[in-house]
Amino acid sequence: MKAPLYLSTAAVLAVLFVEAARADQTVKLTVRVKDADGKDIPAARLIVYQEHIRASDLYVRPPDYQGETDQQGVARFEIKVGTGETLKLSLEVSKENFQTVKEDIDWGAAFPAQVLKQITLESKKPAKELTAEQTTTFTIKVIRKDNQEPVDGAKVEVVSIGGFTPKHFASQTDGNGKVASAGLLPGCGRCSAALSRSRRNGSL
Repeated sequence: MKAPLYLSTAAVLAVLFVEAARADQTVKLTVRVKDADGKDIPAARLIVYQEHIRASDLYVRPPDYQGETDQQGVARFEIKVGTGETLKLSLEVSKENFQTVKEDIDWGAAFPAQVLKQITLESKKPAKELTAEQTTTFTIKVIRKDNQEPVDGAKVEVVSIGGFTPKHFASQTDGNGKVASAGLLPGCGRCSAALSRSRRNGSL
């Protein structure tokens, strides 16, 4: 009969410490959205990317987290951070009749367990109808999230969200996963791409 195995308190604590070090960390992100007068903005839409998204990255990719502010203008997210990873976030906050705000935040490796961020939205000013010379042509590339390969035949729809007459554009990607759309103001378009039963959204 084998003798029972006893572990010292120090050994047990060492094992628990190692397991805790391996576990992913959770950062509680709280975002409060206000207008220029300091009033809370309810039902503002928040999109969170767990990395910095450059304006030149015109491929469609889904956000890591998304939600809306409550009646107090507050939205809360639990951000998962892997062991040894840094915390970089790109926030996009939008609301009808307000200008969309995009902000990059980098806490590095020494990030706190709880983060409070306040964002102010400015009201949109009436815009004049734009001519063809004032707009731009976008080339959108649709790629697979798992292997970055281009997607052929994805249905792409682009809708303007600026303060001018809405414009719609719909087409399909070519063999290189690309499609071009014209007549939009930079920073004022939202696009979606669909293939079979999957659908992804993005902004321009």
